[in-house]
Amino acid sequence: MTHNITQCRSCGANIIFITTESGRKMPCNADAVDYQDNIKGTDTIVTESGKVIKGTIIKQSQVGGLVPVVDGKGYVSHFATCPNAGQHRNPRRR
Repeated sequence: MTHNITQCRSCGANIIFITTESGRKMPCNADAVDYQDNIKGTDTIVTESGKVIKGTIIKQSQVGGLVPVVDGKGYVSHFATCPNAGQHRNPRRR
């Protein structure tokens, strides 16, 4: 799936918007990451289909010795990396 790349209004980073399973558009970093699905993982990944899962991001520097199992490609929420994320969060509807 091809996404339109745009820039974050506050930090200028390249981002894309993915519609989550709940129907909300989530800003994500434009660069896809390899991940391993792991309920005890410390990373939150957004899949192409909009599913938000816990897992472990596989970095290229980890490749060597034991080869990690890559379960797929996903995206990191830009809220996790933007220094000004609080300015752009919408309050949850009740």
